Amino acid sequence: AVGIERPRALDVSPAQVAGSFALDWSYVSFQAPDRLEHVNRALFEGARAKYAQRMAAAYDEVKLALRETLRQTVAAIADKLTPGPDGKPKAFRHTVLDDLQQCLGTCDLRNITDDDELAGVVDSLRTLTRGLDAATLREFETVRTRVMAVARTATNELDALVVPFRRAIRLPGAAV
Repeated sequence: AVGIERPRALDVSPAQVAGSFALDWSYVSFQAPDRLEHVNRALFEGARAKYAQRMAAAYDEVKLALRETLRQTVAAIADKLTPGPDGKPKAFRHTVLDDLQQCLGTCDLRNITDDDELAGVVDSLRTLTRGLDAATLREFETVRTRVMAVARTATNELDALVVPFRRAIRLPGAAV
């Protein structure tokens, strides 16, 4: 074949090839080491308390993440349904409503903390959006106004659910 060159063998030893790859891993355990109980009961109790504290923090983070995701999605709907400064409706794409419906559709699976407060907000939003589409929101001002009011209410409810979990960074010397 004209113009086609065969690849040449590289002068690389098997040791060089093996040396160019590496695999590092670590195993993280949040549990208190069981063997520690036999060595020192007080250390074991301390480790178990630390484990419980880590799990509670992880639980709160998961709860906050789901609440905040839904809050942002609902706030985007409320914003899109709020008339612009000129009083005219803003452009409303079907993807905004699709995002909300997708978020609501997966919320039960992602609610691994059994957050009843969040579930209540989700249920009310599901009832509101059942059978709703972007064309209906564009065409009927009464529907648009009703959905906007419920989205604002849900955003406020979700704000209240998110606020207790927000962390503040305290700088040395700063007022609390």
